[in-house]
Amino acid sequence: MRFAILPVVLAAAFAMPSGAAEDTEIYSVRIPYVSGDELGKLTQLLDHPYVDQAAHVVHAEVSPEELAKVQQLGMSVQIDEAETARIQKFISTRAQDVNSGAIKRALRATPSSIANGVHSCYRTVEQVYSSFEDLAKAYPKFVKIQTLGKSWMGTQQKIPPIGTSVPDNSQSSFANLLIKYLPASIVTRFNLSLFPVDPSPIKVLIVGNFEKQDKQTDAPPSMVWTGGIHAREYAPQEVGIKFIEWLLDNYGKDANATMMVDTNRYHFIVHNPMAASLPNKTSRPASARTRTT
Repeated sequence: MRFAILPVVLAAAFAMPSGAAEDTEIYSVRIPYVSGDELGKLTQLLDHPYVDQAAHVVHAEVSPEELAKVQQLGMSVQIDEAETARIQKFISTRAQDVNSGAIKRALRATPSSIANGVHSCYRTVEQVYSSFEDLAKAYPKFVKIQTLGKSWMGTQQKIPPIGTSVPDNSQSSFANLLIKYLPASIVTRFNLSLFPVDPSPIKVLIVGNFEKQDKQTDAPPSMVWTGGIHAREYAPQEVGIKFIEWLLDNYGKDANATMMVDTNRYHFIVHNPMAASLPNKTSRPASARTRTT
């Protein structure tokens, strides 16, 4: 495995491939640390780093901006050249395939973005819930939807009584709650007009051959899939809903899909609707952002 040691003065000189967009450039790095203070600074700065406490090394995938910030801390950064090349080649070829039309999304609802186009390839929470409704209509014998309750943000919503002379609307809508609880630097990244008026509740999509399973003496095995637990973890709910779509669309066509729907019951939950609605970085304690060994 080849590593390049990149001193601070060369941060800007680690050239990106010709024509590469800065916001898609990613580097795979190893960052040795010598103290708990250095580790704390790194885990606050980096997004989902892997911390090898035995070797005193942090592994991460970073943007050029994050790379420069790490170097500004005066810490040595080792770039894994082979892994960086693999990642950058994937990003480049994927972009080419998308632009050429070689890759097309087959979704029931076209994804949109609430963050100036960022992460628009993933369905929003509202679109995931719309997909729930579409599946329930298309497969009424196999799909049920239940509302488990309000999200935390939903419990904070307070609508002033009608006739209030000077109403306090600071907690009356999802957008106003975001303004109240999130830093301005985060809120300004989003088009607040695209958020629903009310915070989304926590819903579960239940899938199975209910008629067949309810006739059995023993309850069928159940699988629970939760997605969107933390902010910017928007891929899990997209993968989850596509898995459910595959099961239902292939029932009666694919032996595995048919067997799985007949013999199992699947529960898919967007665990944290607010977090899953925010496809950008937010500040969280280091302990909630790292994996350690």
